[in-house]
Formats: sequence, C-alpha cells, structure tokens
Amino acid sequence: MRTQAHALGMRATGTAWLLGAGASAESAVPTAAQLIDRLLTELYARENNLTVAEVEARPNWLQNVRAAYDGRNGLPALRDIAMYSAVFDRVFPEQDIRARWLEGELDGRRPHFGHHGLAAMMAAGAAPLVVTTNFDSLIEDAYDGLRAALGLPRLTVLAPHSSANTDYAVATDKSPLLMKIHGDLGTVTPMNTVDELAVGDEVLRGAVRSKLSRFGLIVVGYSGRDPAVMRMLTDVLEHDTPYPNGLTWMRRPEDELAPEVLKLLEAARTAGVSPVQELVAGNFSDLMTQVRRAVALPDNITDYLAQLSPPPVRRPAAMPAPAQEGRYPQVHLCAARVLTAPRQARVLDMPSKVTAEQVRDALRQAHAKASAAKVDGRWLGFGRDSDLQQALRPLGGNPTEQVVPLNASDSTLAHGLLVEAAALACGHVRGLTPVLRTNRRHQVRVATPRSETGPSRAQSVLSSAVGGPVTGTLKVEGLSVPWAEAVTLSLAQVAGHWHLLLTPDIWIRPAGEDAAQRAAVRAAGQEFTRERLATRYTSRTGQLLRGWLSLLSPEDLPVWDVPEGDGVQAAFRLSATPLASVLAPGGQFPVNGGSR
Repeated sequence: MRTQAHALGMRATGTAWLLGAGASAESAVPTAAQLIDRLLTELYARENNLTVAEVEARPNWLQNVRAAYDGRNGLPALRDIAMYSAVFDRVFPEQDIRARWLEGELDGRRPHFGHHGLAAMMAAGAAPLVVTTNFDSLIEDAYDGLRAALGLPRLTVLAPHSSANTDYAVATDKSPLLMKIHGDLGTVTPMNTVDELAVGDEVLRGAVRSKLSRFGLIVVGYSGRDPAVMRMLTDVLEHDTPYPNGLTWMRRPEDELAPEVLKLLEAARTAGVSPVQELVAGNFSDLMTQVRRAVALPDNITDYLAQLSPPPVRRPAAMPAPAQEGRYPQVHLCAARVLTAPRQARVLDMPSKVTAEQVRDALRQAHAKASAAKVDGRWLGFGRDSDLQQALRPLGGNPTEQVVPLNASDSTLAHGLLVEAAALACGHVRGLTPVLRTNRRHQVRVATPRSETGPSRAQSVLSSAVGGPVTGTLKVEGLSVPWAEAVTLSLAQVAGHWHLLLTPDIWIRPAGEDAAQRAAVRAAGQEFTRERLATRYTSRTGQLLRGWLSLLSPEDLPVWDVPEGDGVQAAFRLSATPLASVLAPGGQFPVNGGSR
C-alpha cells in the first residue's frame, strides 16, 4: 500500500477523489449497509406494531429482521445494489422527512484525520476536485476549520440545488471544488430513492464526467451501489482522454470489490487507462497518512495538520538489553524472503478490446500451462508458448518473440502478476492447491485428500502443527460445504528485499443455489473461521508457519513445467527461515502502545 499511496501522492495535483459512506465511517457515520439495517428495523417495527426498542430487545433481532426482508415482502435481496434505495423509498417516501431522519443519524459527527488531510491537500492545490455521494458536511467542516485558522479562500460546493452555478464553476475552473452529487442535508436535497438516484442532477453528473477526462480518480469508501454513479464513471471511458492519471479503487482488507466495480476496472484497462488498480488500506486515515508523505504542503498547513494528527499506535519503547547479543527476544513474522523470482515475461500480441476475463477463461478452457495479464498497457505471460498460442488464437492473440524484464517495484500490475504466479507455484506442491481470486487475494490451501492414496505430506505436516484435521466439511442449510487450512499470499519489500507474506486463513468453498443460501454459507464460514483462528496463540502459529515453510522452501517452485525452448519459465525459491526481528544490545524494540 505504501508504494501505491506514494505514487498517488506524486500525481495528486492531477487526481480527483470520490468519497462514499465508508470514507466517513471513522467519524461514526453509518455506512450504507448500517443504514439498511436501521431502516429495515424501523420498517419491521412499524409493520408489526412495535417500537424499535422492543424489536432490539428480542433475541437474534437483527438476524430475524434481515430474514423478513431479504428478497421478501416487496424488497430485493440484501446483497442487491437496489436494496439501499428501495428500503429508503419504502420507509421514508417523502424527501423532507427522510432528510430529518438522516440529520438525526448524522448529528454530532466530526471530521476525522482523513478529512483533515484531504482538506489540507485541497487548500494547497493538491486535491483540486473532490466528488462525494455523502450528505454529511464533514469535508466542509474540516476545510472551514483550516480556513478560519489560516485565512484561506472559500471552498466552492456544488449540489443539486446549486446546479445553476455548475457551468460557471466548471468554466472558470474553480478550485478547490467539492461536488455533492447525491445532495446536501442543509438544503433538504438528499437523493436516496430509485427514481431520485436515476434522475439525479444530470447537469452535475455531466460536469463530473467532463472533469474526469482531465483528472485521474481515487475512489474511497464507495461500494458501487448506485447505478447512476457507476454509469457516470463508465461514461468517462468514452472521452478521448479518460482518467489520464489512472483509476484507483480503495477497499478494506476484509472486503471484496463488487462485480460492478470489477467490471468498471476491467473496462478502464481495456480503454488504455493506466494505472488501474485496487489499493488495500485499513481506512481513509491510513491511506491519507501515506499519500500525504509524498505531497509537499506549505509550512503553515503542515503545522496546523500536525496538531490534529492522531497519536501513533506504535512508538519506540526502551527495553532491558542482554549483556551480549543473542537470539532472544525476537519476533518471527509470517514472511519468508524470496531468494529467486521471475524476472522476465513473454510479450503477447493481443487485440485492444480483449479483456482479462476473456484471457483467463481461454487459458482455463484450453488447460494451458501458462498465465497472462495486462501490465502497463501490454499483455505479458509465463509458461508454454505452444499453450499460449493454442488458447489465445480464438481471441486473435499470439505470443511474440519479445521477452521483457518484469519489475514489481515499478508497476502494481506486474506486482499482481507475480503474486498470481507465486500462488500457482506454491499450489503445485503435492498435497496443496492454488485458489486464484479476482481481487488478487490469492490463496494456497490443503487439497482435499483422496481416500485411495492416504494423507499427503502436506496434510501430515500441517495436521501436526494445528493439532487436528486440516480439511473437512461444514453443514449449512442441508449443504455439505468443504473447508481447508490455507494461507493468503502477498508480496512486499522489507529492508530492500522481496518477501512472500503468508497469512494463515481458512478456505471455504462458495456454495448455495440462491442469494439467501449463499449468504448463509458465507456467514457460517466467517463464524467457523473466527472460532478456528481465535485460539491460535504464538506457539501454535509459529508451528503452523514452520510447517508451511517446510513445504514451500526446500527447492525451486516452478509456476509451470516448461520444456526448454517452449516458453518463459517462472519459478520461485523461498528461504526456509521466517523473517525475524532480533533485539540488539542497547537497541530499542517497537512495541504497540509503548508497552513492553
């Protein structure tokens, strides 16, 4: 995340921001999902002649409320993007009553550090355009505090009620500029219902589309629930210069991007936008902290912002040092140094409109021993040239003679290709299997054992480490859902060297015939995973890490079996020793919260 955030900071003056409800979550502003729960509770109470307090006093009340309206009683499924607007329309069809209810939900909220950091960048000209779907005034509040302290110019705010000023603001290139495309509570114009979101303010959305042909875009805290906004972002791709400084979509580690978002990102790559990337950060403030380090702010703004910075979670704390340097105390980290990794890839000649999904499907259907991805505007691949040729021919593609260097430090897309390659390589170890995901959170899991062959070495090693079975099934609503011990993989540079990070996890096979059943399987899987990981303390986690490394580190891990002269081989070799931090004489050891 740091490398991506630093690059965003370097491109800040040519980049716009789009903030959704998740960007205000640190200020205790309810997210779209939380608002849905509150509205459903209000609806349930109303339709059952109860008060909200009486509903919430019942056992399993939230589960029962959700079940009552999940694709039932005139409302769409909970995971349907239409649920947000549909439940607002059902509970509060009148806009002014809805505005009063929302005002109560948002009352007393204050800007968090992410808002203050963005306001500082706006004041310094490093964030010339901010677009938001939020009704709250947290960005304005953060900017007004800065303006009052330092005597800065006013912030120009455009909302549906002020759309008559939109053409003038755009024509005169007003900056900084805040565009509230879903309205503003202060003018009773929040847009929540299906009709309001569909119609919205086309003048305002048209101005955003025009602006985004001149700026890149960072999206923070927005799930893609509003079809009108997603259509607006997609329409930008019709311009001659869409997102000239790239398109970045931030998500939290525990979240996955919606299919609508993944479709937009893929369309942007096809249109030649670069970079197009996911960025994983814990929250808006974490991202802003990293971005700001690459942005030069005037001293007076820097000083003002320093007063608002939250105290560090981690700081150096003095610890008693041994008389001589030794092996302890030390902390073993779930990471292994990458001793060798793929350094080059084959250039593929592909038609411009071919998508990554089409290429993945073609390789899968042809059972090709090869992988490919679009990296910085051109297609690259590993594996057998003959398999690439056979799989890509129906798409009009073909491997070329050209082989180019691959540097994950310079390109997030090259980084993504290497993470996928690492998952494939590790998953080829006997007894393991790779799990590739569209969001790059690839896993390697224990393979389901075959009764005729008995347990594999991987099963035996990891069973000993966890003290029990490493595969099994969950019973959920009449379904038998397989699970297995797994690690989620990522690559990161530590002390100038690449390391493969292994995060212990549990793989649960997606299952279910409909949305309700799939949601039940996900919920049961999350609960099972929490319970299974909760009791893994340091010693057990250490044994598990050593078990995984003993399986992955003894020898080269080829991504594909490539005969000599038939392609570009990609292979990894890992250190058998985990990354560790060792206390040196007289040194200081970083401890959370300063505790020893």
